[in-house]
Amino acid sequence: MNNLIVQKYGGSSLATLEQIDFVAKKIQRRLNDVNKIVIVVSAMGNTTDELVALGENFLKDNKDVENLRDFDQLLSTGEIISASLMSMSLRNNNVKAVSLTGQKAGIFTDELHGSARIASIDEKMILNELNNKDVVIVAGFQGVSGYGEVTTLGRGGSDTTAVAIASALNAEKCEIYTDVKGIFTADPRLVKDSKLIRNISYNEMLEMASLGAKMHPRSIEIAAINNIEMIIKHTMYESEGTKLNNNEIKMEIRNAVTGIPTSKGVSKVTINNIDDEPGIASSIFLPLSEMGISVDVIVQTAGNDGKTNLSFTLNDNDLEMADNSGGSIINISSHYGLISPDQRIYNYRKNFYKPISYSASKSGIFNISRYLSTYWGQQNVRVNSLTLGGVFDNQDEEFVNNYSEKVPLGRMAEKHEYNGVIHFLLSDASSYITGSNIVSDGGWTAW
Repeated sequence: MNNLIVQKYGGSSLATLEQIDFVAKKIQRRLNDVNKIVIVVSAMGNTTDELVALGENFLKDNKDVENLRDFDQLLSTGEIISASLMSMSLRNNNVKAVSLTGQKAGIFTDELHGSARIASIDEKMILNELNNKDVVIVAGFQGVSGYGEVTTLGRGGSDTTAVAIASALNAEKCEIYTDVKGIFTADPRLVKDSKLIRNISYNEMLEMASLGAKMHPRSIEIAAINNIEMIIKHTMYESEGTKLNNNEIKMEIRNAVTGIPTSKGVSKVTINNIDDEPGIASSIFLPLSEMGISVDVIVQTAGNDGKTNLSFTLNDNDLEMADNSGGSIINISSHYGLISPDQRIYNYRKNFYKPISYSASKSGIFNISRYLSTYWGQQNVRVNSLTLGGVFDNQDEEFVNNYSEKVPLGRMAEKHEYNGVIHFLLSDASSYITGSNIVSDGGWTAW
């Protein structure tokens, strides 16, 4: 849509009703320059912290999937309140506006509660509202999974929401309003003579964000991939702010240091005396990735006597899996890791076969899971593998028929049929199961 911008307002900008009204008048004035505005809002002030504190009273003893689902629903209410109040304030200022939840805005995510990632955005849902509204307000930080469950994107997720929407709508720019005038060379609260950075590349900003600068790294990644210009500004003061774009000037001589970020809420994890051999790092970081845990800085020492030390940093919240509360990791494999594929199923496709690399990789998952179960067992972290059969996903009829003939139940699986065993492995009902492989293949391997 032409002459459309996306703006995001953080919780500090919406802490009181007076501030919400101030922002509403700011948006009203901006409509003199643009045709349409999509607003993404965070929860008011410290609302998210308060909601987290409430929910953790129940989560501390039980972090099964159902509790995490309800926890996401609880946290999402903060942004919904902000969106509703902003919409009402705009209408009081004679602006045609409507508020949308993440679901109503067409923001679809994966199923990982607490740190979901955006899979797609159905832009038609927002565009339809913009046909007869000047401003659409979207509750940030949230979306909906393929199973219709509310999900949250993790701390700072409203930044990601805003940039993703800007990309989906092909907006001219995405403006991030906060309680600072932009990105500084250092934290101005700690370094008095720090300077405002007027322009910064996505690569530079991504590195600073990963080390503690006040920006969500995932939002920067989306902006860089889709070439969305971002501007970081102060809500209360008119200023040029900091522009993020791809216009990085590369010469032989350039600033070696753009800024020095500081970070809080980051933990350093060191694993000592691990085997110095190919694949060991992958066996550690792959399960973390599957859990949606982002590792920022990795340092591995030089090997000595076949052993090495590995250090990495991650968010304090992600460290919880390694403390006494423990947790559960599920690695997904295929029945083709247990048996050879029946190539006759694929004979109708000319020159097609299931490659050996597929079976080999799926077999490797079993031993990775066993290895990690012994490695992390003392931290009460359980690691199991789940072996799945074929899932129906609108494959062609001949393949479905050929495959189904090999299954005692006579059909392929539906996606939801794996939910039960996944919930079981994640819950306390499987508290004494680790290093195991659970087979759910409709009986294929029973022949």
